[in-house]
Amino acid sequence: MLPESEVNREPLIPHGPVIDPAGWRGPEVKNRNDWIYQLDEADIADLEAALRNVERTTPDLISVTRDQFPLQQFSNKLRAVTCQLNEGLGFVLLRGLPIDRYTRKQVATIYWGIGLHLGKPVSQNGKGHLLGHVVNLGRTMANPNQRGHETRETLRYHVDECDIVGLLCLHEAKAGGASTLASAVAIHNAIQANRPDLLRVLYQPWYIDRRGEIPEGTKPWYTMPIFTYHEDRLMVWLEPGYSASAQRFPEVPRYTEAQVEAMKTGGNAG
Repeated sequence: MLPESEVNREPLIPHGPVIDPAGWRGPEVKNRNDWIYQLDEADIADLEAALRNVERTTPDLISVTRDQFPLQQFSNKLRAVTCQLNEGLGFVLLRGLPIDRYTRKQVATIYWGIGLHLGKPVSQNGKGHLLGHVVNLGRTMANPNQRGHETRETLRYHVDECDIVGLLCLHEAKAGGASTLASAVAIHNAIQANRPDLLRVLYQPWYIDRRGEIPEGTKPWYTMPIFTYHEDRLMVWLEPGYSASAQRFPEVPRYTEAQVEAMKTGGNAG
């Protein structure tokens, strides 16, 4: 989150479209395979050797370090993955891990180890959880203190508050469960081309609901711009449900007509 002093500054908005490989559109990339990385037997053997090293040395998964999950063969593929995430399309698909071969803890360890080679783990909720399950627990987003990954509800396009998000499929859902992607850069550029008046609205601070995960001494909401342009890079944070539920607080200003239209325009551009 940006400091309050940064949020209140006049935003820097690029004069032209943001030029970035991440500014793709679906028809352009759906038939490409440069974002798909297939694990071969050597990659799997490398991951399993790292797994055995962890099992010999470190009983506590969360304390495992990158050095304790050493990779040789697979590290070459991960370098390409890192480049694609940071400088390319911004997403990848890894295929071929034989999930059924491992216990649940072994799968988690491999998943955790791969993540350590891509970045630094950060907690994903107020309880400090570093790993979590996306599973329907019968809950509902109508509860303002509930998060969407424990419901059966369709989640609108959103961006999580971290640099890289990873999902590991343990088994297919009985129904639904599909994940889809949209390019925030492409959406930004479409709004800029068609409704530049609304683009400025999206560069202004929006009120975001903490949904019950409130650090001591803070308010149950905070402010954050949806688009931020810094050092020639576009950064995006969007969670429509969290923004909408912040309207429940009487001290939070009501949506303006421009904000309502901007949110609808962004969704249509996606």
